[in-house]
Amino acid sequence: MYDQNAAELIGTIAEAPRFKKTENTNRSKIDFVMKIHRLQSPNSYDRIYVTAWEDLADQVKESYGQGDRIAVKGKINVSSYKAGEQNRYYTRVIADEVSVPKEEKGKGFGYVKVPEEKPAEQNA
Repeated sequence: MYDQNAAELIGTIAEAPRFKKTENTNRSKIDFVMKIHRLQSPNSYDRIYVTAWEDLADQVKESYGQGDRIAVKGKINVSSYKAGEQNRYYTRVIADEVSVPKEEKGKGFGYVKVPEEKPAEQNA
């Protein structure tokens, strides 16, 4: 038996990604929040924090923005910091891959069919 830390997410970028270069090492980093509808209740959703580094951060910056549907593969990361006398913990996914989801996957277990927006009619 072995342990495995793996996360696969499909959802929408909920707000504008925050890109920066680290001060000391000048590494690219991007943080964003994914909105993922819940399987049991499609009208509710989870907000999952995601971080990508280096070339992947640059790719996300150039290719994706708020409102885009994406697929993320990565690892769950738990970090902590001190807030006064208390330790605070937060969980995020460190992305290894970010791509456009293959929507045909949405027909199987564990996926939520999100209603598509109807395009506005065009006047001919």
